[in-house]
Amino acid sequence: MKNHLIKVLILHSLDEDIERIKNALDNQFLKGVFLIAKSKDSFFEKIKWVKPDIVVSDVNVDDLTGANALIFVKETDPSILFILALEESLIEDELISKLIEEADANITMKKIEELPTVIKTIKEEKSNQIEKEVRRNASIYKSKKMLFKAMTYLDQAIDFKQKSVIEDCLKMASDNIR
Repeated sequence: MKNHLIKVLILHSLDEDIERIKNALDNQFLKGVFLIAKSKDSFFEKIKWVKPDIVVSDVNVDDLTGANALIFVKETDPSILFILALEESLIEDELISKLIEEADANITMKKIEELPTVIKTIKEEKSNQIEKEVRRNASIYKSKKMLFKAMTYLDQAIDFKQKSVIEDCLKMASDNIR
C-alpha cells in the first residue's frame, strides 16, 4: 500500500483524533491527501469537491450524524469505503451497532494505529467480491451463449420425435440463468 495516492476525508470534530487518524495513515501511505470536515456544510462541500477513496467518520460531528454521512456516501458512490472511528464505549450502544453493521468497517480510537490494516482487509474483500461477480457474470454469459447456439441449431434441425422436449428443456434452462 506504500506509494499509493489515497484520498481520505476525515469527518471528526476533535483535532486530537484527526491527528491520530492522519498519523496512522501517514505511516502507511506516503502519498496521501487528507480532507478534514468538522461540520455538515464542510463535509458536503468537500465530498463534492473531490471523491475520496475513504471516509473515516465519528458517530456524530456537530450538526451531522454518522448515519447521515454514511447514507450520503453510499448513495453517491458505494465504492467509497466508509469507516467509523469511534470511542470504545459506543460500540455497545444499540443504535450505533446498527450504524456499525452498515459501515464497511469500524475501529476504536484506542486502536486507530491499526487503521491501515483494516483498510487493506476491506479492499481485499471488496476486490474478491468484484472478482467473484465478474467470474459469475462470465459464466452466465457463456451459458446463455451456449443455450442460444443450441436453440438455434435445434430450430434449424429437421423435425424429430423428441424435438419439442429438448426445446422445452432449453427454454427452462434459459429461464433459470436469468
